[in-house]
Amino acid sequence: MTLVEGVPGHLAELLLDGQLDLAVVAQPEAFSDRFEVRPLYRERFCVAFPMGHRFREKNRVRVADVASKTYLARVNSEYQDHVDERCREQGFALRVGFRSEREHWIQTIVAAGFGICFIPEFSPTVHTSSRSVRG
Repeated sequence: MTLVEGVPGHLAELLLDGQLDLAVVAQPEAFSDRFEVRPLYRERFCVAFPMGHRFREKNRVRVADVASKTYLARVNSEYQDHVDERCREQGFALRVGFRSEREHWIQTIVAAGFGICFIPEFSPTVHTSSRSVRG
């Protein structure tokens, strides 16, 4: 067995080209009807923030609550367009302070107090606290 990491579009191409037999993919939009799809699990998105942040006192962080925050973007997030759309619906655009393909770098920068990020609920975390995000 060989494990190949990639964004959904690239993995879909590899499937269609016969280079992969199976892909585990998350994406907000429906999958092409050219694929047989089986859900594995569902998860919410959470907001990661540094220790001592005011979000810690909240039971729920709403999308609008991050409007003035510095956002640390995960470059290969399958949901970035979806997140951007939810923010637009709330009347703002994310203020991106840093982008990285490396999840642990983003989380380390969050933990250091330089911003917040959205992460999937079941993602392993590096020294951060998280609360559910509701739009």
